[in-house]
Amino acid sequence: MAHTTFDWKIGGPAGYGIKSVGAMFARALLRQGLYVFAYDEYPSLIRGGHNAYEVTVSPDPVYTTRRPVSLLVCLDQMTFDEHRHEVAEDGAAIINKGQVEASDNELPGNANVYAIPLDEIVEQQGGEKVMRNVVGLGASFALLGGEFAPLKEIIEFTFEKKGKEIELNVRLAKAGYDYVKAHVQHEFAYSIKPQKNPDRMIMSGNEGIAWGAIKAGCKMYAAYPMTPASSVLHNLAAQARNYQMVVKHCEDEISAVNTAVGAGYAGIRAMTGTSGGGFSLMSETYGMAGMMEIPVVLINATRPGPSTGMPTWTGQGDLRFVLHSSQDEFPRFVLAPGDTVQCFELTQVAFDLAERYQTPVVILTDKELAESYQWVENLDTKPRALDRGAVVDAKNLTPGKLFPRYVTDVPDGVSPRPLPGMAGGEHVANSDEHNEEGFSEEGSEMRVKQMDKRFRKIAEAAKHIPPPELEGDKNADLTFVSWGSTRGAILEAMKDLRAQGMKVNFLQIKYISPLPIQKIKDVFGKAKKVAIVEGNKLGQLAGWIREHTGLTPDYKILKYDGRPFFPDEIVTTVREELK
Repeated sequence: MAHTTFDWKIGGPAGYGIKSVGAMFARALLRQGLYVFAYDEYPSLIRGGHNAYEVTVSPDPVYTTRRPVSLLVCLDQMTFDEHRHEVAEDGAAIINKGQVEASDNELPGNANVYAIPLDEIVEQQGGEKVMRNVVGLGASFALLGGEFAPLKEIIEFTFEKKGKEIELNVRLAKAGYDYVKAHVQHEFAYSIKPQKNPDRMIMSGNEGIAWGAIKAGCKMYAAYPMTPASSVLHNLAAQARNYQMVVKHCEDEISAVNTAVGAGYAGIRAMTGTSGGGFSLMSETYGMAGMMEIPVVLINATRPGPSTGMPTWTGQGDLRFVLHSSQDEFPRFVLAPGDTVQCFELTQVAFDLAERYQTPVVILTDKELAESYQWVENLDTKPRALDRGAVVDAKNLTPGKLFPRYVTDVPDGVSPRPLPGMAGGEHVANSDEHNEEGFSEEGSEMRVKQMDKRFRKIAEAAKHIPPPELEGDKNADLTFVSWGSTRGAILEAMKDLRAQGMKVNFLQIKYISPLPIQKIKDVFGKAKKVAIVEGNKLGQLAGWIREHTGLTPDYKILKYDGRPFFPDEIVTTVREELK
Protein backbone atom coordinates (compact mmCIF):
# COMPACT_ATOMS: atom_id res chain seq x y z
CA MET A 1 0.00 0.00 0.00
CA ALA A 2 1.34 3.42 -0.94
CA HIS A 3 2.27 5.94 1.75
CA THR A 4 -0.09 8.92 1.95
CA THR A 5 2.31 11.14 3.89
CA PHE A 6 5.08 12.37 1.64
CA ASP A 7 7.55 15.16 1.04
CA TRP A 8 7.75 16.80 -2.41
CA LYS A 9 10.56 19.11 -3.47
CA ILE A 10 11.19 21.06 -6.66
CA GLY A 11 14.37 22.92 -7.56
CA GLY A 12 15.79 24.97 -10.39
CA PRO A 13 17.32 28.28 -11.38
CA ALA A 14 16.01 31.51 -9.89
CA GLY A 15 13.45 33.07 -12.19
CA TYR A 16 11.94 29.74 -13.24
CA GLY A 17 8.86 30.00 -11.03
CA ILE A 18 10.01 27.60 -8.32
CA LYS A 19 8.08 29.34 -5.55
CA SER A 20 4.93 29.88 -7.63
CA VAL A 21 4.72 26.26 -8.76
CA GLY A 22 5.47 25.05 -5.23
CA ALA A 23 2.64 27.19 -3.91
CA MET A 24 0.29 25.73 -6.55
CA PHE A 25 1.24 22.19 -5.51
CA ALA A 26 0.57 22.99 -1.84
CA ARG A 27 -2.73 24.75 -2.48
CA ALA A 28 -4.01 22.04 -4.82
CA LEU A 29 -3.50 19.42 -2.11
CA LEU A 30 -4.87 21.67 0.63
CA ARG A 31 -8.08 21.96 -1.39
CA GLN A 32 -8.28 18.18 -1.36
CA GLY A 33 -8.54 18.20 2.41
CA LEU A 34 -4.89 17.36 3.12
CA TYR A 35 -2.55 19.03 5.59
CA VAL A 36 0.44 20.83 4.08
CA PHE A 37 3.59 22.59 5.25
CA ALA A 38 5.79 24.40 2.71
CA TYR A 39 9.31 25.79 3.03
CA ASP A 40 11.08 28.03 0.51
CA GLU A 41 14.87 28.10 -0.04
CA TYR A 42 16.60 30.77 -2.09
CA PRO A 43 20.04 32.41 -2.10
CA SER A 44 20.83 35.99 -1.10
CA LEU A 45 21.40 37.11 -4.68
CA ILE A 46 19.73 39.90 -6.59
CA ARG A 47 19.59 37.65 -9.62
CA GLY A 48 20.40 34.01 -10.33
CA GLY A 49 21.30 31.12 -8.07
CA HIS A 50 19.54 27.92 -7.06
CA ASN A 51 15.99 27.93 -5.64
CA ALA A 52 14.06 25.08 -4.04
CA TYR A 53 10.57 24.69 -2.62
CA GLU A 54 9.54 21.85 -0.38
CA VAL A 55 6.06 20.69 0.63
CA THR A 56 5.17 18.04 3.20
CA VAL A 57 1.70 16.54 2.68
CA SER A 58 -0.35 14.26 4.93
CA PRO A 59 -3.91 13.22 5.76
CA ASP A 60 -2.88 14.01 9.37
CA PRO A 61 -1.63 17.35 10.77
CA VAL A 62 1.98 18.17 9.79
CA TYR A 63 4.04 20.91 11.39
CA THR A 64 7.27 21.14 9.40
CA THR A 65 9.07 19.71 6.39
CA ARG A 66 10.57 16.27 6.84
CA ARG A 67 13.38 14.09 5.59
CA PRO A 68 13.78 12.11 3.44
CA VAL A 69 12.23 13.61 0.29
CA SER A 70 9.73 11.31 -1.40
CA LEU A 71 9.70 12.98 -4.81
CA LEU A 72 12.38 15.39 -6.10
CA VAL A 73 11.63 17.38 -9.26
CA CYS A 74 14.86 18.52 -10.94
CA LEU A 75 14.47 21.29 -13.49
CA ASP A 76 18.26 21.53 -13.77
CA GLN A 77 21.43 19.60 -13.00
CA MET A 78 22.21 21.52 -9.82
CA THR A 79 18.96 20.38 -8.20
CA PHE A 80 19.85 16.72 -8.71
CA ASP A 81 23.44 17.19 -7.59
CA GLU A 82 22.51 19.23 -4.50
CA HIS A 83 19.54 17.22 -3.26
CA ARG A 84 19.80 13.63 -4.55
CA HIS A 85 21.11 12.43 -1.18
CA GLU A 86 17.86 13.64 0.42
CA VAL A 87 15.67 11.26 -1.60
CA ALA A 88 13.97 8.38 0.23
CA GLU A 89 15.10 4.82 -0.53
CA ASP A 90 11.69 4.09 -2.07
CA GLY A 91 11.34 7.57 -3.54
CA ALA A 92 12.03 9.05 -6.95
CA ALA A 93 13.50 11.97 -8.87
CA ILE A 94 11.85 13.49 -11.93
CA ILE A 95 14.55 14.98 -14.15
CA ASN A 96 14.45 17.21 -17.20
CA LYS A 97 15.44 14.79 -19.96
CA GLY A 98 18.23 16.08 -22.14
CA GLN A 99 19.24 18.71 -19.58
CA VAL A 100 19.94 16.64 -16.45
CA GLU A 101 22.27 13.64 -16.32
CA ALA A 102 21.20 11.18 -13.64
CA SER A 103 20.72 7.47 -12.98
CA ASP A 104 19.01 5.24 -10.44
CA ASN A 105 22.28 4.16 -8.83
CA GLU A 106 23.02 7.77 -7.84
CA LEU A 107 19.98 7.75 -5.53
CA PRO A 108 19.65 5.98 -2.18
CA GLY A 109 18.23 2.45 -1.97
CA ASN A 110 15.74 1.50 -4.67
CA ALA A 111 14.79 5.03 -5.62
CA ASN A 112 14.10 5.63 -9.32
CA VAL A 113 14.92 8.36 -11.81
CA TYR A 114 12.15 9.31 -14.26
CA ALA A 115 13.44 11.24 -17.26
CA ILE A 116 10.70 13.45 -18.70
CA PRO A 117 11.36 15.79 -21.67
CA LEU A 118 10.08 18.92 -19.94
CA ASP A 119 11.64 21.35 -22.43
CA GLU A 120 10.44 19.32 -25.38
CA ILE A 121 6.87 19.27 -24.07
CA VAL A 122 6.96 23.04 -23.51
CA GLU A 123 8.14 23.58 -27.07
CA GLN A 124 5.47 21.28 -28.50
CA GLN A 125 2.74 23.16 -26.66
CA GLY A 126 4.03 26.58 -27.74
CA GLY A 127 5.15 27.70 -24.30
CA GLU A 128 8.24 29.48 -23.03
CA LYS A 129 11.18 27.66 -21.45
CA VAL A 130 10.31 28.94 -17.98
CA MET A 131 7.06 26.93 -18.14
CA ARG A 132 8.89 23.63 -17.63
CA ASN A 133 7.92 24.07 -13.99
CA VAL A 134 4.23 23.56 -14.77
CA VAL A 135 4.99 20.44 -16.81
CA GLY A 136 6.89 19.08 -13.80
CA LEU A 137 3.90 19.92 -11.61
CA GLY A 138 1.57 17.89 -13.82
CA ALA A 139 4.04 15.00 -13.93
CA SER A 140 4.24 15.01 -10.13
CA PHE A 141 0.48 14.74 -9.77
CA ALA A 142 0.38 11.81 -12.17
CA LEU A 143 3.23 9.94 -10.43
CA LEU A 144 1.51 10.46 -7.07
CA GLY A 145 -1.75 9.08 -8.46
CA GLY A 146 -3.66 12.32 -8.09
CA GLU A 147 -6.63 13.44 -10.19
CA PHE A 148 -5.95 16.19 -12.70
CA ALA A 149 -9.13 18.20 -12.01
CA PRO A 150 -7.98 19.73 -8.68
CA LEU A 151 -4.68 20.75 -10.28
CA LYS A 152 -6.49 22.33 -13.23
CA GLU A 153 -8.66 24.26 -10.78
CA ILE A 154 -5.69 25.72 -8.89
CA ILE A 155 -3.87 26.65 -12.12
CA GLU A 156 -6.96 28.52 -13.31
CA PHE A 157 -7.18 30.28 -9.94
CA THR A 158 -3.47 31.23 -10.00
CA PHE A 159 -3.50 32.62 -13.54
CA GLU A 160 -7.02 34.09 -13.58
CA LYS A 161 -5.70 37.63 -14.06
CA LYS A 162 -3.43 36.64 -16.96
CA GLY A 163 -6.08 35.72 -19.50
CA LYS A 164 -4.60 33.63 -22.31
CA GLU A 165 -1.95 32.13 -20.01
CA ILE A 166 -4.59 30.07 -18.20
CA GLU A 167 -5.27 27.74 -21.10
CA LEU A 168 -1.59 27.35 -21.96
CA ASN A 169 -0.57 26.49 -18.41
CA VAL A 170 -3.39 24.00 -18.04
CA ARG A 171 -2.35 22.39 -21.32
CA LEU A 172 1.28 22.16 -20.22
CA ALA A 173 0.38 20.58 -16.87
CA LYS A 174 -1.89 18.10 -18.63
CA ALA A 175 0.87 17.19 -21.08
CA GLY A 176 3.24 16.41 -18.19
CA TYR A 177 0.49 14.48 -16.45
CA ASP A 178 -0.33 12.43 -19.57
CA TYR A 179 3.35 11.69 -20.27
CA VAL A 180 3.77 10.02 -16.89
CA LYS A 181 0.52 8.09 -17.25
CA ALA A 182 1.70 6.78 -20.63
CA HIS A 183 5.32 5.96 -19.74
CA VAL A 184 5.41 4.98 -16.03
CA GLN A 185 3.80 1.58 -15.56
CA HIS A 186 4.51 0.59 -11.95
CA GLU A 187 2.85 2.05 -8.84
CA PHE A 188 4.81 4.71 -6.97
CA ALA A 189 5.37 4.17 -3.24
CA TYR A 190 3.61 7.44 -2.33
CA SER A 191 0.15 8.66 -3.29
CA ILE A 192 -2.35 11.49 -2.90
CA LYS A 193 -5.36 10.43 -0.84
CA PRO A 194 -8.03 13.19 -0.86
CA GLN A 195 -10.16 13.82 2.22
CA LYS A 196 -13.20 15.92 2.99
CA ASN A 197 -12.18 19.57 2.63
CA PRO A 198 -12.83 21.49 5.90
CA ASP A 199 -12.25 24.89 4.26
CA ARG A 200 -8.67 25.03 5.49
CA MET A 201 -6.34 27.92 4.61
CA ILE A 202 -2.60 28.14 4.01
CA MET A 203 -0.71 31.07 5.53
CA SER A 204 2.85 32.14 6.28
CA GLY A 205 4.01 33.38 9.65
CA ASN A 206 4.37 36.90 8.26
CA GLU A 207 0.80 36.77 6.97
CA GLY A 208 -0.28 35.66 10.44
CA ILE A 209 1.47 38.69 11.94
CA ALA A 210 -0.07 41.03 9.36
CA TRP A 211 -3.62 39.80 9.93
CA GLY A 212 -3.06 39.73 13.69
CA ALA A 213 -2.02 43.38 13.55
CA ILE A 214 -5.11 44.27 11.53
CA LYS A 215 -7.37 42.52 14.04
CA ALA A 216 -5.53 44.24 16.90
CA GLY A 217 -6.39 47.65 15.46
CA CYS A 218 -2.94 48.58 14.17
CA LYS A 219 -3.27 51.83 12.18
CA MET A 220 0.39 52.53 11.37
CA TYR A 221 3.04 50.19 10.02
CA ALA A 222 6.40 51.72 9.14
CA ALA A 223 9.26 49.61 7.81
CA TYR A 224 12.23 49.37 5.53
CA PRO A 225 12.32 46.02 3.65
CA MET A 226 14.69 43.45 5.12
CA THR A 227 14.54 39.69 4.59
CA PRO A 228 12.77 37.84 6.13
CA ALA A 229 10.44 40.52 7.55
CA SER A 230 9.66 42.20 4.23
CA SER A 231 6.42 40.40 3.44
CA VAL A 232 4.75 41.86 6.55
CA LEU A 233 5.16 45.22 4.81
CA HIS A 234 3.88 43.80 1.51
CA ASN A 235 0.81 42.19 3.07
CA LEU A 236 -0.17 45.22 5.11
CA ALA A 237 0.37 47.56 2.15
CA ALA A 238 -2.09 45.45 0.14
CA GLN A 239 -4.74 45.82 2.86
CA ALA A 240 -4.07 49.39 3.97
CA ARG A 241 -7.06 51.00 2.27
CA ASN A 242 -9.40 48.21 3.31
CA TYR A 243 -8.60 48.78 6.99
CA GLN A 244 -7.82 52.54 7.09
CA MET A 245 -4.19 51.92 7.92
CA VAL A 246 -1.14 54.05 7.09
CA VAL A 247 1.61 51.77 5.73
CA LYS A 248 4.87 53.60 5.11
CA HIS A 249 7.92 52.29 3.26
CA CYS A 250 10.59 54.35 5.02
CA GLU A 251 14.05 55.27 3.76
CA ASP A 252 15.80 53.20 6.46
CA GLU A 253 15.20 51.33 9.72
CA ILE A 254 15.94 54.35 11.92
CA SER A 255 13.23 56.34 10.19
CA ALA A 256 10.85 53.37 10.45
CA VAL A 257 11.18 52.91 14.20
CA ASN A 258 11.03 56.65 14.88
CA THR A 259 7.85 56.86 12.79
CA ALA A 260 6.26 53.96 14.69
CA VAL A 261 7.25 55.38 18.09
CA GLY A 262 5.89 58.78 17.10
CA ALA A 263 2.59 57.18 16.14
CA GLY A 264 2.52 55.27 19.41
CA TYR A 265 3.06 58.50 21.35
CA ALA A 266 0.13 60.07 19.46
CA GLY A 267 -2.17 57.26 20.61
CA ILE A 268 -2.09 55.19 17.42
CA ARG A 269 -1.49 51.46 17.57
CA ALA A 270 1.76 51.19 15.62
CA MET A 271 4.29 48.56 14.59
CA THR A 272 7.57 48.24 12.74
CA GLY A 273 9.41 45.16 11.50
CA THR A 274 12.92 44.18 10.44
CA SER A 275 15.62 41.55 10.92
CA GLY A 276 18.63 41.57 13.25
CA GLY A 277 20.71 44.09 11.30
CA GLY A 278 17.82 46.53 11.12
CA PHE A 279 17.00 45.95 14.77
CA SER A 280 20.58 46.97 15.57
CA LEU A 281 19.85 50.33 13.97
CA MET A 282 16.57 50.58 15.88
CA SER A 283 18.22 49.87 19.21
CA GLU A 284 18.61 53.49 20.36
CA THR A 285 14.99 54.35 19.64
CA TYR A 286 13.87 51.09 21.24
CA GLY A 287 15.50 52.23 24.48
CA MET A 288 14.00 55.70 24.06
CA ALA A 289 10.51 54.18 23.86
CA GLY A 290 11.27 52.28 27.06
CA MET A 291 12.35 55.47 28.84
CA MET A 292 9.46 57.56 27.51
CA GLU A 293 7.01 54.71 28.17
CA ILE A 294 5.54 54.71 24.69
CA PRO A 295 3.59 51.69 23.42
CA VAL A 296 4.89 50.25 20.14
CA VAL A 297 5.34 46.75 18.68
CA LEU A 298 8.60 45.71 16.99
CA ILE A 299 9.20 42.57 14.92
CA ASN A 300 12.63 40.98 14.70
CA ALA A 301 12.49 38.20 12.09
CA THR A 302 15.87 36.60 12.73
CA ARG A 303 18.37 35.42 10.15
CA PRO A 304 21.91 34.16 10.79
CA GLY A 305 24.55 36.77 11.55
CA PRO A 306 26.53 38.59 12.75
CA SER A 307 26.57 41.51 10.31
CA THR A 308 24.73 40.69 7.09
CA GLY A 309 25.38 36.99 7.73
CA MET A 310 23.15 34.69 5.69
CA PRO A 311 20.27 36.95 4.65
CA THR A 312 17.87 34.34 3.28
CA TRP A 313 18.43 31.51 5.75
CA THR A 314 17.13 30.78 9.22
CA GLY A 315 18.42 30.82 12.78
CA GLN A 316 17.56 31.74 16.37
CA GLY A 317 20.67 33.68 17.28
CA ASP A 318 19.01 36.97 18.28
CA LEU A 319 17.30 35.90 21.51
CA ARG A 320 19.89 37.41 23.85
CA PHE A 321 20.22 40.41 21.56
CA VAL A 322 16.59 41.49 21.89
CA LEU A 323 16.63 40.73 25.62
CA HIS A 324 19.48 43.21 26.10
CA SER A 325 19.20 45.55 23.11
CA SER A 326 19.74 49.23 23.92
CA GLN A 327 21.70 50.35 26.92
CA ASP A 328 21.01 49.96 30.63
CA GLU A 329 17.91 48.41 32.14
CA PHE A 330 14.21 48.75 31.34
CA PRO A 331 11.38 46.21 31.09
CA ARG A 332 11.84 44.26 27.87
CA PHE A 333 8.74 42.37 26.77
CA VAL A 334 9.61 39.61 24.26
CA LEU A 335 7.10 37.19 22.68
CA ALA A 336 8.09 34.24 20.47
CA PRO A 337 5.36 32.53 18.44
CA GLY A 338 6.04 29.02 17.16
CA ASP A 339 3.64 28.67 14.24
CA THR A 340 1.37 30.72 11.99
CA VAL A 341 -1.63 30.63 14.32
CA GLN A 342 0.53 31.78 17.21
CA CYS A 343 1.87 34.60 15.01
CA PHE A 344 -1.73 35.72 14.49
CA GLU A 345 -2.69 35.42 18.16
CA LEU A 346 0.48 36.72 19.85
CA THR A 347 0.59 39.79 17.62
CA GLN A 348 -2.77 40.78 19.09
CA VAL A 349 -1.45 40.10 22.58
CA ALA A 350 1.64 42.23 21.82
CA PHE A 351 -0.48 45.29 21.04
CA ASP A 352 -2.51 44.87 24.22
CA LEU A 353 0.61 44.45 26.34
CA ALA A 354 2.24 47.48 24.73
CA GLU A 355 -0.67 49.76 25.63
CA ARG A 356 -1.57 48.15 28.95
CA TYR A 357 2.00 48.56 30.21
CA GLN A 358 3.01 51.56 28.06
CA THR A 359 6.11 49.87 26.73
CA PRO A 360 7.73 48.56 23.56
CA VAL A 361 7.00 44.87 22.90
CA VAL A 362 9.15 42.68 20.62
CA ILE A 363 7.81 39.80 18.54
CA LEU A 364 10.72 37.46 17.81
CA THR A 365 10.44 35.15 14.80
CA ASP A 366 12.90 33.74 12.23
CA LYS A 367 13.13 33.03 8.53
CA GLU A 368 11.59 29.56 8.74
CA LEU A 369 8.54 30.77 10.64
CA ALA A 370 8.22 34.06 8.78
CA GLU A 371 8.26 32.63 5.26
CA SER A 372 7.04 29.04 5.60
CA TYR A 373 3.42 28.29 4.71
CA GLN A 374 1.31 25.95 6.77
CA TRP A 375 -2.29 24.80 7.04
CA VAL A 376 -4.52 26.92 9.24
CA GLU A 377 -8.10 26.37 10.33
CA ASN A 378 -10.61 27.88 12.75
CA LEU A 379 -8.90 31.26 13.06
CA ASP A 380 -10.88 33.57 15.33
CA THR A 381 -11.58 36.48 12.99
CA LYS A 382 -14.39 38.04 15.01
CA PRO A 383 -13.88 41.68 16.13
CA ARG A 384 -12.21 41.96 19.52
CA ALA A 385 -12.19 44.51 22.32
CA LEU A 386 -8.93 46.45 22.47
CA ASP A 387 -7.13 46.99 25.77
CA ARG A 388 -5.98 50.60 25.47
CA GLY A 389 -4.63 50.70 29.01
CA ALA A 390 -4.61 53.67 31.37
CA VAL A 391 -5.56 56.44 28.91
CA VAL A 392 -6.85 59.48 30.78
CA ASP A 393 -10.42 60.66 30.23
CA ALA A 394 -10.12 64.19 28.85
CA LYS A 395 -13.04 65.26 31.09
CA ASN A 396 -10.90 64.68 34.18
CA LEU A 397 -8.05 66.97 33.10
CA THR A 398 -7.48 70.53 34.27
CA PRO A 399 -6.58 72.88 31.38
CA GLY A 400 -3.59 75.11 32.03
CA LYS A 401 -1.93 72.72 34.44
CA LEU A 402 0.96 70.37 33.68
CA PHE A 403 -0.01 66.72 33.89
CA PRO A 404 2.08 64.31 36.03
CA ARG A 405 2.58 61.88 33.17
CA TYR A 406 5.25 59.86 35.00
CA VAL A 407 3.71 59.74 38.46
CA THR A 408 5.54 57.09 40.49
CA ASP A 409 2.92 56.20 43.10
CA VAL A 410 1.30 53.47 40.99
CA PRO A 411 1.34 49.85 42.26
CA ASP A 412 1.47 48.29 38.79
CA GLY A 413 4.03 50.77 37.42
CA VAL A 414 1.57 52.15 34.85
CA SER A 415 1.07 55.91 35.01
CA PRO A 416 -2.10 57.40 33.47
CA ARG A 417 -1.44 58.55 29.90
CA PRO A 418 -3.00 61.58 28.21
CA LEU A 419 -2.93 61.76 24.43
CA PRO A 420 -1.65 64.75 22.44
CA GLY A 421 -4.33 67.41 22.04
CA MET A 422 -6.00 66.79 25.39
CA ALA A 423 -6.29 70.11 27.23
CA GLY A 424 -4.64 69.68 30.62
CA GLY A 425 -2.61 66.72 29.46
CA GLU A 426 0.51 68.76 28.68
CA HIS A 427 3.78 67.20 29.79
CA VAL A 428 7.30 66.66 28.52
CA ALA A 429 7.95 63.30 26.80
CA ASN A 430 11.62 63.08 27.65
CA SER A 431 14.34 60.59 26.73
CA ASP A 432 16.40 61.83 29.68
CA GLU A 433 15.62 60.57 33.15
CA HIS A 434 12.81 62.80 34.34
CA ASN A 435 10.46 63.82 37.12
CA GLU A 436 6.73 63.18 37.17
CA GLU A 437 5.96 66.00 34.70
CA GLY A 438 8.69 64.76 32.34
CA PHE A 439 11.31 67.43 32.98
CA SER A 440 14.92 66.22 33.12
CA GLU A 441 15.83 65.13 36.64
CA GLU A 442 19.23 63.82 37.73
CA GLY A 443 18.59 63.51 41.44
CA SER A 444 19.23 60.08 42.92
CA GLU A 445 15.87 59.82 44.69
CA MET A 446 13.78 60.45 41.57
CA ARG A 447 16.03 58.15 39.50
CA VAL A 448 15.32 55.27 41.88
CA LYS A 449 11.59 56.01 41.95
CA GLN A 450 11.29 56.08 38.16
CA MET A 451 13.39 52.96 37.65
CA ASP A 452 11.42 51.02 40.26
CA LYS A 453 8.15 52.22 38.76
CA ARG A 454 9.09 51.06 35.28
CA PHE A 455 10.17 47.64 36.51
CA ARG A 456 6.91 47.11 38.40
CA LYS A 457 5.31 46.75 34.96
CA ILE A 458 7.07 43.52 34.11
CA ALA A 459 6.52 42.14 37.60
CA GLU A 460 2.81 42.91 37.26
CA ALA A 461 2.64 41.44 33.74
CA ALA A 462 4.24 38.20 34.98
CA LYS A 463 1.22 37.68 37.27
CA HIS A 464 -1.26 37.81 34.39
CA ILE A 465 0.50 36.26 31.39
CA PRO A 466 -0.78 32.68 30.93
CA PRO A 467 1.76 29.97 31.75
CA PRO A 468 2.82 27.62 28.93
CA GLU A 469 1.05 24.28 28.58
CA LEU A 470 2.91 20.99 28.73
CA GLU A 471 1.96 19.09 25.56
CA GLY A 472 2.23 15.33 25.21
CA ASP A 473 2.51 12.30 27.46
CA LYS A 474 2.29 12.21 31.23
CA ASN A 475 5.23 10.66 33.05
CA ALA A 476 7.37 11.17 29.92
CA ASP A 477 10.79 9.65 29.42
CA LEU A 478 11.96 12.94 27.92
CA THR A 479 10.70 16.53 28.07
CA PHE A 480 11.53 18.93 25.26
CA VAL A 481 11.80 22.65 26.04
CA SER A 482 12.10 25.19 23.27
CA TRP A 483 10.84 28.37 21.67
CA GLY A 484 9.88 29.73 18.25
CA SER A 485 9.92 27.79 14.98
CA THR A 486 11.52 24.66 16.47
CA ARG A 487 7.99 23.82 17.64
CA GLY A 488 7.13 22.14 14.35
CA ALA A 489 10.17 19.87 14.21
CA ILE A 490 9.69 18.87 17.85
CA LEU A 491 6.03 17.94 17.33
CA GLU A 492 6.99 15.81 14.32
CA ALA A 493 9.91 14.21 16.21
CA MET A 494 7.54 13.36 19.05
CA LYS A 495 5.39 11.34 16.62
CA ASP A 496 8.43 9.30 15.57
CA LEU A 497 9.68 8.77 19.13
CA ARG A 498 6.25 7.60 20.27
CA ALA A 499 6.17 5.16 17.36
CA GLN A 500 9.44 3.78 18.76
CA GLY A 501 7.85 3.25 22.16
CA MET A 502 9.06 6.38 23.94
CA LYS A 503 6.92 8.74 26.05
CA VAL A 504 7.66 12.40 25.34
CA ASN A 505 6.22 15.82 26.09
CA PHE A 506 7.00 19.43 25.20
CA LEU A 507 7.06 22.82 26.92
CA GLN A 508 7.08 25.69 24.45
CA ILE A 509 8.11 29.05 25.92
CA LYS A 510 6.08 31.72 24.10
CA TYR A 511 6.71 34.49 26.62
CA ILE A 512 10.49 34.89 26.79
CA SER A 513 10.19 38.01 28.95
CA PRO A 514 8.62 37.99 31.41
CA LEU A 515 9.67 34.35 31.72
CA PRO A 516 7.16 31.88 33.26
CA ILE A 517 9.56 30.97 36.04
CA GLN A 518 7.28 28.89 38.27
CA LYS A 519 5.98 26.75 35.40
CA ILE A 520 9.51 26.05 34.23
CA LYS A 521 10.55 25.04 37.75
CA ASP A 522 7.56 22.71 38.02
CA VAL A 523 8.26 21.03 34.68
CA PHE A 524 11.99 20.62 35.30
CA GLY A 525 11.26 19.27 38.78
CA LYS A 526 8.97 16.51 37.49
CA ALA A 527 10.83 15.63 34.26
CA LYS A 528 13.00 12.52 34.03
CA LYS A 529 15.21 14.13 31.39
CA VAL A 530 15.07 17.58 29.76
CA ALA A 531 16.34 18.46 26.29
CA ILE A 532 16.39 22.06 25.08
CA VAL A 533 16.18 22.50 21.29
CA GLU A 534 17.44 25.77 19.75
CA GLY A 535 18.63 27.14 16.43
CA ASN A 536 21.77 28.79 17.81
CA LYS A 537 25.25 27.75 18.97
CA LEU A 538 25.22 28.70 22.66
CA GLY A 539 21.79 27.55 23.81
CA GLN A 540 20.50 31.04 24.55
CA LEU A 541 17.15 30.01 26.03
CA ALA A 542 18.93 27.45 28.20
CA GLY A 543 21.15 30.25 29.53
CA TRP A 544 18.18 32.56 30.10
CA ILE A 545 16.36 29.83 32.05
CA ARG A 546 19.44 29.10 34.14
CA GLU A 547 19.86 32.81 34.89
CA HIS A 548 16.32 33.02 36.28
CA THR A 549 15.90 29.59 37.86
CA GLY A 550 19.33 28.00 38.35
CA LEU A 551 18.13 25.02 36.29
CA THR A 552 20.00 23.37 33.42
CA PRO A 553 18.79 20.80 30.90
CA ASP A 554 20.24 17.31 30.60
CA TYR A 555 20.86 17.87 26.87
CA LYS A 556 21.09 20.74 24.41
CA ILE A 557 20.14 19.96 20.83
CA LEU A 558 21.55 22.88 18.85
CA LYS A 559 21.72 23.71 15.14
CA TYR A 560 23.21 26.81 13.52
CA ASP A 561 23.89 26.00 9.85
CA GLY A 562 21.15 28.30 8.53
CA ARG A 563 18.77 25.40 7.87
CA PRO A 564 15.68 24.56 9.92
CA PHE A 565 15.57 21.56 12.22
CA PHE A 566 14.31 18.37 10.61
CA PRO A 567 12.50 15.87 12.86
CA ASP A 568 14.89 13.02 12.06
CA GLU A 569 17.82 15.10 13.36
CA ILE A 570 16.10 15.48 16.73
CA VAL A 571 15.16 11.80 16.87
CA THR A 572 18.69 10.66 16.03
CA THR A 573 20.24 12.99 18.61
CA VAL A 574 17.82 11.87 21.32
CA ARG A 575 18.56 8.21 20.64
CA GLU A 576 22.31 8.82 20.77
CA GLU A 577 22.06 10.79 24.01
CA LEU A 578 19.84 8.24 25.72
CA LYS A 579 22.29 5.44 25.01
